[in-house]
Amino acid sequence: MNEIKTKKYLHIPLNKLLILGLILVGLGFLIGMMVTKNKKSLEATELHSQNSASNPYAFISPLLECNNFQDFSNKLINKIKQVTLKEINTDKENGMSSHVSVYFRDLNNGPWFGFNEKEEFVPGSLLKVPLMISAYKISEQDPSLLDKKVLFEKKIIDVTQHFEPLEEIKLGQEYTIDQLVRSMIINSDNEATLLLGQEINQNQLMDIYSDLGIDKPTGFDTKMAVRTYASFFRVLFNATYLSKDFSEKALSLLSQTDFNKGLRAGVPSSIKIAHKFGERTSEGVQLHDCGIIYYPLHPYVLCIMTRGNDYDQLAKVVKNISNVVYKVIDDEYKTPYEL
Repeated sequence: MNEIKTKKYLHIPLNKLLILGLILVGLGFLIGMMVTKNKKSLEATELHSQNSASNPYAFISPLLECNNFQDFSNKLINKIKQVTLKEINTDKENGMSSHVSVYFRDLNNGPWFGFNEKEEFVPGSLLKVPLMISAYKISEQDPSLLDKKVLFEKKIIDVTQHFEPLEEIKLGQEYTIDQLVRSMIINSDNEATLLLGQEINQNQLMDIYSDLGIDKPTGFDTKMAVRTYASFFRVLFNATYLSKDFSEKALSLLSQTDFNKGLRAGVPSSIKIAHKFGERTSEGVQLHDCGIIYYPLHPYVLCIMTRGNDYDQLAKVVKNISNVVYKVIDDEYKTPYEL
């Protein structure tokens, strides 16, 4: 029988045998890769289920107990950087922006990249996040603060917002501090912000900047770099400044913001994000969006600050960058398993 097989293969040209061999080797390699990837995906799914069961929080440190996700390679971070820079250049060539800064950080084990991450912008409504953090920090010592009622007697400021709130506090009504925080974050309500600011001790408000080693704001035109601002989201995610409950509460509010452009528009609606946008008329116009994108098992911070001549065009720039980053992450980590 062996002799017959040998004679049979002698009739096959050598080059065809070589091609056949290469195909078989390639198939074996591909099958091996698929088995390995599916095995890792299954392990990740099982581990995610274990962590979900032991971690009652939805927004803070969801993988704090997991030390097995050290697979965020330099190759991947470089790929994210390449697609981001390509998108930034394309949008600039199309006249959509004049200046863009980006900061990305993987929240599992810390790999990051920045583009113009030290360039300073006017944060605008982004500063509502540290005001919220300050209110919650004070509430840890004085639980009655959030229940304190404040009467909205008269308008404090008359500033037009390009991206107007879907809902604002109403004159003549009383609001608790907790409700003012909610309106400030979810609706980016300026009146709620200023009313809240009158009730917060300014020295205590400045404490968060000192504690994080960030220069204290000096007014409406205070400037800040994108990497610096991202610190507020990192301390919330890791619950290293506020208690776990207040960190969770803060990020939960940030996940409910009514601003559905920018970062939110760049990822599927099924993906949770907690973010805050800010706009400011300065050196043209500025639009920023910073937050946490909760890709399953691989959450990441993405902060984008922009300058240009048109808010709507800048919103598209932020959306485009958010989208290309998400696609790289999704292509790397998507799995056939339900997470």
